[in-house]
Amino acid sequence: NTGAIRASINGPDVTISDIEAALKFNNKLSVIKVTVPQLLAAMENAVSSYPKVDGKGGPGHFPQITGMDITFDPSNQGVNGTEEMTKPSRVTSMKVGEDLIVENGQVVDGILAKTYVMATTDYLSEGGSEFASLAAAEKLGDTGTSEQYALADYIQTALKGQVDIRDPPPN
Repeated sequence: NTGAIRASINGPDVTISDIEAALKFNNKLSVIKVTVPQLLAAMENAVSSYPKVDGKGGPGHFPQITGMDITFDPSNQGVNGTEEMTKPSRVTSMKVGEDLIVENGQVVDGILAKTYVMATTDYLSEGGSEFASLAAAEKLGDTGTSEQYALADYIQTALKGQVDIRDPPPN
């Protein structure tokens, strides 16, 4: 979530100090299994305070995700702190991998029983930032890996130590 990101990381040279400043809380990574109603509730919570997304004027719920796509209508009522949802409020479409979960503001028939395994921070998996649905999810384990270590390893391994973002993107 955006509330945990405290600074930009500018390339091409990235130091451990840059990573420590950006991910100040150094949360540990957890693995959980979520149902579709829990995942929908999490994404509704994530967009509930939009347009306040930075944790400075709002709660910092806005998601930092990969492997899924969501669109939402900020004119609809924001819903946060719920464990499960079967009817979207702001989320108008949601796709996990190739699975379409929400289309045109409606949950797709037959998808509610599906589950997904996901990694998140221990802070969110324990219900931080009002993510009650992630706290209600089945805990599969804690990796013991910190988010600072995971990012440093990704930069070294996947990016071969090169980050080519020289300046923060304009607001």
